[in-house]
Amino acid sequence: MQMKSWFLKLQWPILILVGAGFIWAKTFGFHYTVGGDENAYYYMARLMSQGKLCYRDFFFAHPPFQLILLTLTYSIFGFQIIALKLTAVLPVLAGAGFIYHWFWKQEKGLAGIFFLIIFLFNYELLKITTHPFGLNLRSEEHTSELQSH
Repeated sequence: MQMKSWFLKLQWPILILVGAGFIWAKTFGFHYTVGGDENAYYYMARLMSQGKLCYRDFFFAHPPFQLILLTLTYSIFGFQIIALKLTAVLPVLAGAGFIYHWFWKQEKGLAGIFFLIIFLFNYELLKITTHPFGLNLRSEEHTSELQSH
């Protein structure tokens, strides 16, 4: 029984350790890329930080959530590639925290650890968090809904 109470005290250190490992894995993608839509999103964030509005002053084909997050980041840090790239990583990491917490409550630990690692280190998630697409925000939103159940 003491082992179980000792193990339960590791809930947050395990989350921090796995989350740090995920951020470390993502640092290999924290560099400027020439191709893709990413630079267009950064430019749109710059325009919005200068007072322009999407849909009125320039075309944007998606819901504004992603652009609002990029604009806020651009307004605070300017064109800092690491800060802008973190807008793809941090929402997914928050979603992983929701998954971890939910499974930890349900199964008292092991399932939470298992699903945290499977969620963060699957190929598709590693791919979509390299560039700030809107999928990372949707992922966080949907996983946060686990808290209500």
